[in-house]
Amino acid sequence: MFAYDFHTHILPEMDDGSPDVATSVEMIRRLREQGVERIVLTSHYYSENESVEEYLARRAAAYERLMAAPEAAEFPPLLLGAEVRLARGMADCAELKKLCVEGTRLLLLEFPYLKHADWMMQEVENMTYQLGVVPMLAHVDRFLAWGLVDKKQLDRIIGFEDAIIQINNEAVTDRLTKKFVKRLLKEDFLFVLGSDTHNLQDRAPNFHLMEDFLRKYDYEQPDLLDEG
Repeated sequence: MFAYDFHTHILPEMDDGSPDVATSVEMIRRLREQGVERIVLTSHYYSENESVEEYLARRAAAYERLMAAPEAAEFPPLLLGAEVRLARGMADCAELKKLCVEGTRLLLLEFPYLKHADWMMQEVENMTYQLGVVPMLAHVDRFLAWGLVDKKQLDRIIGFEDAIIQINNEAVTDRLTKKFVKRLLKEDFLFVLGSDTHNLQDRAPNFHLMEDFLRKYDYEQPDLLDEG
């Protein structure tokens, strides 16, 4: 059921996620035990802090440290990506295509932590057509839970057929966001799951939260990583 984790902060010392290789190894071990067969590594990318090339160099170094761990032979397949914070004018930056999940056109995009504004989805749409990417919109459930989107804005977000919705697993622990997940299932919206794991404590791997909830819906994640 849970073939892929599309959203993680496992790479060591990249962002506010894993602080070291040992933590990263344990995060991967737990995800594997929870039935995850492939893991996308999506460390934060903030365009105001560094260039794409600088980020890619940091990411490559972090990945090399992780794969040097003795346990690496037991890892499920790991795919490099990024969680890109949306900003104005991003559609004009062709370099952003390098941050897609490797081997695909999937680009994980995170809305700013602000009241949702019209320019945000307009930028997503522009990126889709100008850069030729397939946007995965990160943890839409969180923006709903925090009151950053209203009903009209939410309908526009999930109604954009060229994007994919990414839901965090903890969405089913809150009444409002659980209702949202049920709507996505009932209306056959395309969505994928992510642990958004950052550590082994308060943001630990958490696919167990979804297991009982989704079993009765016969849910299976789409094979986006194979189709590209």
